[in-house]
Amino acid sequence: MRPKIIFGIVLLLACLPNLHSQEITMFRSFLGYGHTYYQDSTPISRVQVDSLLSTYKTSSDYWHKAKEHNTIFWMSTIVLVGSYAWTLSSGSLGEDVTFPAITSLVSAGMTIGFFFSAQSLRRKAILHYNERVTNQSYHQIRPTSNGIGIVFTF
Repeated sequence: MRPKIIFGIVLLLACLPNLHSQEITMFRSFLGYGHTYYQDSTPISRVQVDSLLSTYKTSSDYWHKAKEHNTIFWMSTIVLVGSYAWTLSSGSLGEDVTFPAITSLVSAGMTIGFFFSAQSLRRKAILHYNERVTNQSYHQIRPTSNGIGIVFTF
């Protein structure tokens, strides 16, 4: 019986350094604004991604900044559509279209810029989370402070 216990402990200690948490993967859908998130091969919701990324401050900060940039992207998209309609209606009425055209160009620039910024920040948040998760494994076995058991630190 004793060799089985020793073999089990040795096997457990040999496998512990290879235990890792699961990484998050993000796939963009059509036009890049609908994302599908996976934790290894299991699809997860955005709420679950929010809770997972909130465990690390850096990834949480990037994620919240990406949400802010995404909100600004949608607001500037609404301004772009409105200013484009304003430009078309002013042109058809024979009015000056300089100001509406400039508004359309500025809002188009903001829309494009904040779209790519939000994408980049999402990617950074997930990469920082995955970096922390892959570096985190059971790698140290030591006695407890009072000497009664064994502690696995990670």
